[in-house]
Amino acid sequence: MTQAPASPVIMQVLPALDQGGVERGTIEMAEAITLAGGQALVVSTGGRLESRLRHAGGTHLALPRASSRNPLHILRNARALERIIRAHDVALVHARSRAPAWAARLACRRAGVPLVTTWHGDHAARFGAKKLYNAVLASGDRVIAISAHIARRLAGEYHVGPDRLRTIPRGADIRQFSPDSVSGQRVHDLAEQWRVPPDIPVILMPGRLTAWKGQALVLQALGQIATTRPELRWCCVLIGSDSQGGQYARTLAEQAAQAGVSEHIRFAGHCDDMPAAMAMACMVLAPSLRPEPFGRVVVEAQALAKPVIVARHGGAIETVQDGETGLAITPGNATELAHAIETVLDSLKRPALSWETRPDRPCLTTTQHRPCNTPPWQSMMNCWARRLPPILRLPLHRKHSHDRSGPSVTLQPAPQPPCLHGRTQRRSPARTGQACRALWQPPPRRGRCDRLPRGRRLHAGNIKRRAGSRA
Repeated sequence: MTQAPASPVIMQVLPALDQGGVERGTIEMAEAITLAGGQALVVSTGGRLESRLRHAGGTHLALPRASSRNPLHILRNARALERIIRAHDVALVHARSRAPAWAARLACRRAGVPLVTTWHGDHAARFGAKKLYNAVLASGDRVIAISAHIARRLAGEYHVGPDRLRTIPRGADIRQFSPDSVSGQRVHDLAEQWRVPPDIPVILMPGRLTAWKGQALVLQALGQIATTRPELRWCCVLIGSDSQGGQYARTLAEQAAQAGVSEHIRFAGHCDDMPAAMAMACMVLAPSLRPEPFGRVVVEAQALAKPVIVARHGGAIETVQDGETGLAITPGNATELAHAIETVLDSLKRPALSWETRPDRPCLTTTQHRPCNTPPWQSMMNCWARRLPPILRLPLHRKHSHDRSGPSVTLQPAPQPPCLHGRTQRRSPARTGQACRALWQPPPRRGRCDRLPRGRRLHAGNIKRRAGSRA
């Protein structure tokens, strides 16, 4: 009897799982590996995205000093990665950052495992030692460039041949970044959290609070707009955490106060619901002072049918056609940025020429202009089905049909799952109807829980009486 081959184990190495495109791309890759039948391991120092990684099917292994550039720490990390490779029988290692890539390279050589590297950032090489440090991302058995801009740089500066170089542009998950998938409640919650006034156009600037991302340029342009066009109403939200411990955020706040726009600026910090944040905005800005390797927020905003304003360099111009799918400005030019922002704000006053309704922009549509083929009752049932308690979701499951109208959810009988007591749970059509009717009317104040043990049959009245007796 032949034994089925074991599923391959793919290990990704990166500094942390906090925020950013690298981290989100790692989670998406882990989900793809899991869906393809493999096992996804992620090694980093950890972070706020660990739970999302587990939800995607990946396994996280902590490496306390994965982001350290100290040569001694890199050697220790190499030995730790080698032990992980041998213990989990890793078939391939994927390094996504420079310091972890050095440790992964040493570990892969000792264990005889192939190494794949991905060049994510705009790693400048102003002197020889820095170029040598960057070169590890160009030393993999396969080197992935996330845009044509990065591919040209790898081929020209680091002499990566076509036999090893692969250009794989990054993308956006249109299941999440879609106007149909973002509910109004999510947008409302963010608006209340950020104190955004109602009926005010929101200018969104996502990205880490670092100088090269262009937040200071945005504040300078908004100061010009406040001076020349005081009748325009707007609110600017800066999304992203400060890597300098809040020092750069304070500098930006002082600049906003000097420009007289402090009351229109919101520092939101880290945001866990970027689709809702972009759905709230009337435009998304990406005016980076240095070339973006790709510009993931640009394509995510385009997927949500939002106008984008980018700097005319790097990977951003590969996804934005100036005047067609967005607006491009000269890098570092605050006057051009102010003019582009005014153009979008003025378009909101003219419905016939707005970004959502112009006939020559079929890709920029919103839910107001998109036909819906799902009956209202089906949409309401689907919405409530996602909010059902687990005990009521047992006899139902989702079936996705991918047609041109978008993914729809239909409810169909599912195989009967085993009960907590070891018996097969059987539900008659009458009980299934009772579960469905629970969607439309509130549960009784005192209901009987048939499947729970006797000691756990607690009613709301009993809990109140016990609390009163203890008091």
